[in-house]
Amino acid sequence: MKVIAAVLLLFGLTYFVGLLRHLPPESLEDFSALYCGSRLAAAHTSPYDARRLGACERTVAPWRSAASTMPAPYPPYALMLISPLCILPFNVAGVLWLLGIVASIALSCVLIARVAGAPLVVAVAAFACAMLFPSMIATSIEAYPVLFLVLAAYCLKQERWTYAAIALGASMIKPNLALPACVAAFAFLPLVRWRLLAVGAALFVAQSFFAGPRLFFAYFPYLRAYTAFDPYNAWQYSLVYLLHMAGLSQAFAVRAGWVQYALLCVAGAIAGALLARRFSDGAWIVLTPLAFAVVGGIYSRQQELAAAIPFALALAYRAQSQLARLAVVLLATPWSAVYGDAAYPPFAMLTTGTLVHEMWRPPRIVTVLAAFVAVAVLLAFPNGSVSSNSLWFLRHLPGWLGLVALVVACVAVLVEGKGAELPQASV
Repeated sequence: MKVIAAVLLLFGLTYFVGLLRHLPPESLEDFSALYCGSRLAAAHTSPYDARRLGACERTVAPWRSAASTMPAPYPPYALMLISPLCILPFNVAGVLWLLGIVASIALSCVLIARVAGAPLVVAVAAFACAMLFPSMIATSIEAYPVLFLVLAAYCLKQERWTYAAIALGASMIKPNLALPACVAAFAFLPLVRWRLLAVGAALFVAQSFFAGPRLFFAYFPYLRAYTAFDPYNAWQYSLVYLLHMAGLSQAFAVRAGWVQYALLCVAGAIAGALLARRFSDGAWIVLTPLAFAVVGGIYSRQQELAAAIPFALALAYRAQSQLARLAVVLLATPWSAVYGDAAYPPFAMLTTGTLVHEMWRPPRIVTVLAAFVAVAVLLAFPNGSVSSNSLWFLRHLPGWLGLVALVVACVAVLVEGKGAELPQASV
């Protein structure tokens, strides 16, 4: 196991160093929106104004065309938290952002292993591979809120209520991922409730000084409009995108996505409370709604799917669910992000082989066969236009099957178990 972990770590570090050496400035696309959005908010100027945001992006990123603006759909307090990077030159800040992503993923793996009861090599093979590749390509924010949410789960497991509330507040930099977990903690953990309110109030006051109080309320109408943005993003796993590709109207797809997101968030919160009662561990109240939040909904890209892996590993090892182990294998490879990328097949082979070997201990030939099957699936559909609905669907099918398997595994565990009372700790 140590040899496998060392090989996986060495391969990952080698790949990352090579990626940094050959990283074109154009790769900092998502980060350019965050960087400019934070600078505009600090100047008490709306980062939700496409004209001003686009002008800033073209200043710091001259490769952008005059017609292209990357939106910054983040609340003012999120832009406030990353503002220290904005005092640095854009390229320097971008490299630090990427290094922070890697550090966040590494720390998340350690925390996931402790919360889920999984071997560290399994946590690395499952979560690091699923989050690293798409996050580095897009330079997106998801690795950070997932770290805060996993940290919150770990703090709940240790009954460190104040630290859990602080971590939950920090995770709200990505509201579509964090809000279900925060609502579940507020509803089912009385000792976290007032602490969450205090953290929320502190964030509101701080962001009001940073960007002005009006900007917070301007965020909500902007967010509603943003759900109609990006209908052709090939990394999308959302119900909105699925219905859109099926030929239904965009307005109907958006409404259906919001309804499904709300229903699954409620279902995830209830399921998390039931699992917490069964296992006498409040960590489930964060992990479960986090996973349910990325099943379909309004906006779920490839890197968001990795947020379901901590819950999948917890079911796999703490509830001994074989179906959850299958979900881990299916979710560990960022299928839609790596089609046609020559660098990834050996990575996928190592990831799948490691997971199959560690979770089932099959004969060696089965491990090798599973690794080659993963590579064969990656190579079966060359990278091309996503205008083909069948190609788009096949690229996303493994990820969708992983999410379905995870939800079914959760239901099966709940049906099988009878729980103890949800733990209450002294203040």
